[in-house]
Amino acid sequence: MAQRNSFTPARAYGRAASVLLCLIACPLARATGTVEIRGVNDAIKANVLVYLSFERYKKTTDLSSDTLERLHERVEREVQAALRPFGYYEPRVHSDLRDLGHGDWHVTIEIDPGPPVLVDRVDVQIHGPGATDPLFTRITQKLPIHP
Repeated sequence: MAQRNSFTPARAYGRAASVLLCLIACPLARATGTVEIRGVNDAIKANVLVYLSFERYKKTTDLSSDTLERLHERVEREVQAALRPFGYYEPRVHSDLRDLGHGDWHVTIEIDPGPPVLVDRVDVQIHGPGATDPLFTRITQKLPIHP
């Protein structure tokens, strides 16, 4: 008994036409956003990117201008939070949002971190019943913060 080949040239052309139609109907290039940060070193820049809402929305194609504005309003607050672990508590932040159309946008963030807060002296004292507790003694001898 002969087997029938279910893969005929007509089916192959039909599948190829379906794939081609899908590629034409679906855009190949996704709209994206870009974030540019100036004025700080790479370690701080990386932390700012973690905090930024814009960074999480970079590959989203359907951001309305209202959503872009809401994200832009968060920039200063998010940058301030990102700089705190590095000892910068009063940064000056200027950001510019450009809606390039077709779902593309570009944010430029200029950061002047200001002076860092420096620890001059660390003095931890424990009074009361816990003063001689070995756990507290071990903790105060190996504090993670140093001048």
